[in-house]
Amino acid sequence: MAPEEIRVYENNMVLQHRLKDAGGLGATQALQRQLEASRTAEETAGLAAGSLTGLSLVGTRAFSAAAARHELLKSRWLAYEVDPQLQFDFPAMSDTAFPATAAMIRAMRTADQAKSEGNTANYQSAVAAFCETLTVAEAAAGVP
Repeated sequence: MAPEEIRVYENNMVLQHRLKDAGGLGATQALQRQLEASRTAEETAGLAAGSLTGLSLVGTRAFSAAAARHELLKSRWLAYEVDPQLQFDFPAMSDTAFPATAAMIRAMRTADQAKSEGNTANYQSAVAAFCETLTVAEAAAGVP
């Protein structure tokens, strides 16, 4: 549940059952878990504080998983940029004049932009597109 949904649930239960103390509902603990997950995901993804506070706990975890996958893909691509042996063996992976590499770079930038927006679904699809274009670029460059 998103933080707003948790608060609405808590308010509805207090009104419906005429509770004086809502502490036994577990809403406070649920909000704490959600906020902690958001803070952790923001730190891991390098986002500004408060960027993911509107997401549910499941959405926050999905965003974190997409961010981890995104970082792995960027590391995989960066190896072609910084390793002299890979540069020599697969020059097309660093050549933006090569159509598959150019498409991969565009997909990587799209994933970077989607990450900063904080929308989990858009970010996941952008990372998936980046993964696909990186694989295509590697195949086109002759990477085994």
